[in-house]
Amino acid sequence: MRNQSILFILVGVIVSVIALTLLIQFLMRPLTDLNAAIQDVANGDGDLTHRLDTDTDAEFAELAKGFNTFTANLQQQIIQSKEISTKILALTQQTTEGAKHSAVAMNTQLQELEQLATAMNEMASTSSEVANNAQGAASAAQAADTATQEGSEVVLDTTSAITNLSMSIEEAVIEVQGLESATDNIETILKVINDIADQTNLLALNAAIEAARAGESGRGFAVVADEVRTLAQRTQESTTEIRSMIEQLQAGAHSVSSAMSQSKESATMAVDRAQSANDALERIRQSIAQISDMNMQIAAAAEEQSLVAEEINANTIKIKDLSEQVSDAANGANTAMTEQFDNVHQQEAILNRFKV
Repeated sequence: MRNQSILFILVGVIVSVIALTLLIQFLMRPLTDLNAAIQDVANGDGDLTHRLDTDTDAEFAELAKGFNTFTANLQQQIIQSKEISTKILALTQQTTEGAKHSAVAMNTQLQELEQLATAMNEMASTSSEVANNAQGAASAAQAADTATQEGSEVVLDTTSAITNLSMSIEEAVIEVQGLESATDNIETILKVINDIADQTNLLALNAAIEAARAGESGRGFAVVADEVRTLAQRTQESTTEIRSMIEQLQAGAHSVSSAMSQSKESATMAVDRAQSANDALERIRQSIAQISDMNMQIAAAAEEQSLVAEEINANTIKIKDLSEQVSDAANGANTAMTEQFDNVHQQEAILNRFKV
């Protein structure tokens, strides 16, 4: 009997414990569900669509309603945050791409500006060298103009001297022609003398014949006739020698006259050529003067171009410095936008953990 009582007591205790446990579990189920929902939001899949049952006791119903309201508000905020994050991510990506393109463009522009600065520097140096060369060419042209002017004066002096020589030769030709005329006159006179000597010789011969016929009385006359004949022969011999010398003199005078005529023609040709040379030198001098003027203009233009090139070079260097600053800023912006894109991407990954 006593054992039965103990058994009933044990059974009652066990039943009571089981009933109490079931009661506690029934009473704690809303809290367990709430805890599970909170753990799921905090550490699980982040399902914000899950709602707690509100058909329980009043206290647990209010707690479930509060949790449901909280998750509903959080769900809306997460939805809005995801939408904003998606937009920010897209804009950030576009901005990042634009920053990359801007950085590449700025680097390219910087390289082109460096090349332009180098080219402008070389052009300024070349313009300065061209100005110096043009100035040197102008000086050389001026020296050539002076030398040409001196050559022209020498040619004029030579022309004047040749002209005077031609006049002197012409006068000498006239004198030689006069000498030829005089020798011709002498030859005429010698011919007359020779004729007279021939006649005298004939007369002397006739006188000797007549003296021989006269005999002793004509002997004196014969002696005179012989002397006259001898004198006539000597006269003929002298006229022959004189004629030979005159012929030589005439030949020499003729040669001199021909040479003088040729010299006069050569002098005339030399005068003409000297005049042509003077005209050519004058044209050369005018061309050199034009070249000198053009060289001076080229030198002035090259010097002005050098100054402009130096100014452009200075401005290009300033632009290059500004471009370097802009390029550094663009590279910094590109780096910042890349980091911002990574941050937004991480934020989107965090928001995507929640089921909305």
